[in-house]
Amino acid sequence: MGTLRELWQYRDVLVNFIRRDLKLRYKSSVLGFVWSMLLPLAQVVTFVVIFKYIMRLGEENYSVLLMSAFFPWMFFSQAVLDGAVSFAANVGLLKRVYFPRLILPLTTLGSNLVHFLFAMLVLCIYFAYVRVTVNWGYLPLAALAMVIQVAFTFGLMLFVGSLSVFYSDVKFLLTAVFQMWMFFSPIVYPVRKVLETEMFPQWVKTAYFLNPMTPLLMAYRGVVPLNEPDKLLPQYWQFLGVSAAVSLVVLVLGYVLFRRYEWEFAVVG
Repeated sequence: MGTLRELWQYRDVLVNFIRRDLKLRYKSSVLGFVWSMLLPLAQVVTFVVIFKYIMRLGEENYSVLLMSAFFPWMFFSQAVLDGAVSFAANVGLLKRVYFPRLILPLTTLGSNLVHFLFAMLVLCIYFAYVRVTVNWGYLPLAALAMVIQVAFTFGLMLFVGSLSVFYSDVKFLLTAVFQMWMFFSPIVYPVRKVLETEMFPQWVKTAYFLNPMTPLLMAYRGVVPLNEPDKLLPQYWQFLGVSAAVSLVVLVLGYVLFRRYEWEFAVVG
């Protein structure tokens, strides 16, 4: 409770830090904030060309299916990668001024959330443009997935951010991990491809759905017709429960590690 009370007292600092982060990210850029959408959209176009037109994936509304999972993934990966340096990049500030150290990863999380919400707005506009029928009944599930994802993301940010102060290799390792993790998650291909592939034994499929991001991305895709997660996977709710439990554990462990070393960040730096 003491930490929450202190964060509330420094709420203006957090808001100003988020504003500063958003301004600095696109400083001296002509297009500015627009780049936050142009870069992901360029990747989406690349994936559509490769998987739909070259590899003939043959999925109806593939661009909608891709964007509904890719934007949440971009928020997750970018927030964790930015969070990995949130303490190490601000050591000088930590030495000069006192404020709750937790504000630094919260700033990174907040600025990436702004980009994510803007991406969701663009996705809604695209839905309207291509006239996709929305499964409105799955919107609460998508909202729940977002809450779980934010907890998971923040926990990882605290964990890797604390370690990065002492080991600079962490950020390089994370880049490699996220490149592989992306293709082991249902982003550029539909979940049914995994379920229908006979070459995968059952334990491999189980491990795939135990990936904490898999049930969350399936929840986002639930708003797209024919992608209802509990119909594609009868055990979906159990796997979603595992994702929620893993997210909570990661959040607690990340916070414990952060509290253990937070006063050493400025000294080590």
